[in-house]
This record gives sequence, structure tokens and C-alpha cells, in this order.
Amino acid sequence: MNSKYSPENPAALLEKVRMAFVKTSFHSSFPRTLNSATALMEYAKEIGVADRLRHTSNIEARSAEDREIWNERGKAYFQKVYGGRALDLKRAIEEASPDHWSLVSYCYGHILSNTAYMDEIETQLAIIVALDVMSAGPQLSGHITGATLVGASNHQMHAARLLAYEVKMAVYQVEMERGPPRMGV
Repeated sequence: MNSKYSPENPAALLEKVRMAFVKTSFHSSFPRTLNSATALMEYAKEIGVADRLRHTSNIEARSAEDREIWNERGKAYFQKVYGGRALDLKRAIEEASPDHWSLVSYCYGHILSNTAYMDEIETQLAIIVALDVMSAGPQLSGHITGATLVGASNHQMHAARLLAYEVKMAVYQVEMERGPPRMGV
């Protein structure tokens, strides 16, 4: 099979993974996703496809009109993911921290609702993996529901949860091999 995202087309596959890092950075550790993107680019250079990856931002608004369109797109996507709970969730986040709501609003409008490289289902599945790896229960529960609302199947969500388990085990193995942190010189 030679689909757009296949081992025969590594640049397209790496671009999709790179966008997954961007989309999940809001839900996981930004430093870790940035380090992962750096490692991905090094790998792309090693296999000779780095020049085929995008070299411009996919999430930067080019005009005030872009920003307005993206803000509306983000509101619509937030509503789609959270359904009937969207307004209550928005109010709760704003009450807890208006600045956090600004970040959430930006993220949904400029990053999560962007379907250039990952569709809505793929975005929610990537977020499920990121949140599950971190054991972020309340957010994980919300995005499992959100994945259902955007059309993900139970089979897809189960596969995402299994992938998260494998990632957790791999991280645990690396940490065990590294040993306890050493303080001082």
C-alpha cells in the first residue's frame, strides 16, 4: 500500500507526526514535544527528507481576517468537542483564570481546529494519547467524550489508549535505566 502517509513516503508521515507534536504540546509538556520535534528533524536529515518538510508556520495568522476566521473556527471546534458542556466549561476556565481561557481559545482557533495535516478525529486521538501518558484524568475523560463527538470509533479510541500504554512503558523503562536523579556535582 502506498498511501500518502506510508513508509514509502516518509516526509509526509514525518510532517503528520510533527503536527501531532504541535497539537499535543498544549495538552502535554511543551519542552518534551519541542525536544521530540527536534529529534524528528534530526531523523529527517539522516534519511534525507528534511528539505521536503514544511519550513513555515502553519499556525501563524497572516492577517486580521485570518485571526477572525481562526477565532470563529476555534469556537466552533470547542463547541463540537465539548458539546452541551462547552459553555459551562468555558465559564469555569474563565473563572479559574482568564489568561488560561485566552490560551485555550488561541489553541483551539489556531492549532487544534487546523485540519491541514490532521483531521478532527486524528487530533482528538493524539490528545488522548498525550493526556493518557500523563494520567491527566479529568482532561482525558473530556477528550474521550470529545473524540466520540467528532466521530472517532471505540476501536480508534481503544487503539489510542493502547498506544499511550506502550509509550508509558517505554518512558518507564528509560527512567529505570537512567536511575534516580543525582543532586549536586
